Amino acid sequence: NNGSSSNNDSSSSNSCLHQKWHADGGHLFSEHQLPEGLTLPPHCINVFYPLVDLTTENGPTEFRIGSHRRDSGDCNTEFPLLCPAGGVVLFDYRIQHRGRANLVVPSPSTATSSNSNININAFDTNNNDDKENARPVLYLAYAKTYFKDHGNTRSGRRLDPNTHSSSSWTTRTLEGRPVPYGKGLENYGSSSKAAVANNKAEEELNKNDASKAKRSDDVNGNKNNNDSGNDNETTPTTNDSSTNEVVGERWVLFRMTLELPDGTSQVLQIHNGDVAVEVAQQFCFRHGLQDDFVGVLTETIENQMKECVD
Repeated sequence: NNGSSSNNDSSSSNSCLHQKWHADGGHLFSEHQLPEGLTLPPHCINVFYPLVDLTTENGPTEFRIGSHRRDSGDCNTEFPLLCPAGGVVLFDYRIQHRGRANLVVPSPSTATSSNSNININAFDTNNNDDKENARPVLYLAYAKTYFKDHGNTRSGRRLDPNTHSSSSWTTRTLEGRPVPYGKGLENYGSSSKAAVANNKAEEELNKNDASKAKRSDDVNGNKNNNDSGNDNETTPTTNDSSTNEVVGERWVLFRMTLELPDGTSQVLQIHNGDVAVEVAQQFCFRHGLQDDFVGVLTETIENQMKECVD
């Protein structure tokens, strides 16, 4: 049931102020839309990974017990989260919480007076970038497929670095992930409807790239002044699928249940960043469907993607 996820990394540096009480999100429906006092099950769960031991001094996260429920009368019971590094805590997306002040005393720094040779040990209480005393945590959220979080930003950094030495389309092929249709495979000799449609799409894309490059030259005053002195020379363009790589973590947009000609059904899962024709082509190939199904399935996926984005 966990359809989407986001991640972030944050830390509490040396500070004398508590955060304000807040919830990462509210209820899906207002009180007058539901029976009095009813609290729906969580539609989003937060996962909290402390990367250092959490103590009462270094700014642990604190919760108000029961604050995510509408039938809870007393929500003022405060509960600090004290756990070792690597511990995992799951809590409701709607619960009130805050980061407490980091009271760890920074390492002393040595300063020399301009009027004497006396060394002065001083504590820089305003240094918010003290890595030694920071309290880093890894923060993730897992949500139902129908829920879109508009209030919290997604991380733009991958949790694991890209260590693959092969090209992006080759890597995606080996890992079984969707590959741009027509990349890495010689399809131009095929007369199938899917291949013809894809070839036309690539040709149109290359024309658009060339047009953009020409407009860029015009703006920079290079229309008739290229290095070779040939006014008719054009710069070849490439259609590099790596420029469309999704930054950050992928999440599920939706799932579709498809009935196959043999009477069975299969669930097709679409992620953020997937290309409709790629997924349709792979699905049809995997289940032995004819090329005619690719176009129909592609259109269906694209329409559903638009609804998710809108």
